[in-house]
Amino acid sequence: MTQPICQYCSHPSRSTDATCANCGAPLTVARAAPAAPIAAPTVGPRMVEPIPVARAGNSLEERLESFVGQRHSRRPLRIALLFTVMLGVLAVLGVRSCVAHLPSLSSLPAVPTMPDMVRSALNCRPFSSPDADEKCVIMANNPLLNGGIAGGADLTVYLQQGAPDRLQGVIAKWQAQGAQPISGGRTFVAIGPSANVMFADTRSGLRLETGTFASRGAAQAFISRSGLLF
Repeated sequence: MTQPICQYCSHPSRSTDATCANCGAPLTVARAAPAAPIAAPTVGPRMVEPIPVARAGNSLEERLESFVGQRHSRRPLRIALLFTVMLGVLAVLGVRSCVAHLPSLSSLPAVPTMPDMVRSALNCRPFSSPDADEKCVIMANNPLLNGGIAGGADLTVYLQQGAPDRLQGVIAKWQAQGAQPISGGRTFVAIGPSANVMFADTRSGLRLETGTFASRGAAQAFISRSGLLF
């Protein structure tokens, strides 16, 4: 847009004035400086946020590592549990094996009805029979068998620990077979028809029966030495 300006005093005037209102000098039309062009906004390159591929990859790797770690962490636990179960089974089997080879109470020193000399001379093992729980042996060189009273051989002895009230029937059976009683008190001691010794304690339920001696006199000698008469 143009506006009249005084040529002398440079006073701006109205467009309808012919002379300067300030000094009366002629006016001239001054052209307004062209407006500076409006600079277009500078648009830089758009920053595109990179896709977090690596981050996603790391997350996947972490998940895989976590999964694999869990699988591996469970394996030692399973192995430990299996090992514990195997130890338990072996322990049970070992205890059963030991119990099977332990002598019964009839051959232990805690049994008061077994004479000390007989108890210390016996070597016993479990024996399955209706009339005996253990089969024992007295070695031929034991003092109880001095003089060859067992024919110079080891003497077999059968033991059984049962209910005391059943011994009366056992004693009656022995007598029916021809056993000759030597003692009939609390302990029953007899010599059988084959020169074997029969012993029963009616209070504890312990019964003992030996193999054959060389003679009836030899069986009597064994009874005297062993302390079965008490």
